[in-house]
Amino acid sequence: MFRRVLFTVSVVLAGSSALGQIGNPAGMGVDTRMARPGVPAPHQTNNQDRLFAQLAAVGGLAEVELGNLAGGKAKADAVKQFADMMVRDHSDANTKLKELADAAKIPLPDQLDPEHALLRDRLQKLEASAFDAAYIKAQIVDHQKTAQLLGRSDDLTI
Repeated sequence: MFRRVLFTVSVVLAGSSALGQIGNPAGMGVDTRMARPGVPAPHQTNNQDRLFAQLAAVGGLAEVELGNLAGGKAKADAVKQFADMMVRDHSDANTKLKELADAAKIPLPDQLDPEHALLRDRLQKLEASAFDAAYIKAQIVDHQKTAQLLGRSDDLTI
């Protein structure tokens, strides 16, 4: 009886280690081409690459659109200057990201996501100092999210 239990436990443990190797640790999609079993063909994106590019594009689009809005609505010159810098910097970054994404065949969004569309609508209703404060607060939050996104991408490097 003891041998039968020991054998069963051994089979389960051996099988569980094999099952632990099944999965997608590199984030490969089901359509990933393989150079050989278990080795993806070169120059392919994985799920994390695509998600990162799409999230970066969402943020970049929002920076430009909200910056353009702030350029026309902000009361304080410092807020207008900041908004102009965001439009300029993120327009350049968005162009570079689009070139890289196109080369990697990663589709990027071309309009605001629902969260940023709601923020834009809320900001459009504000005036003067209330607008300035809400715009700067939203910029802080979005830049913190971007910093977290970039921090996560660093964790993925080997």
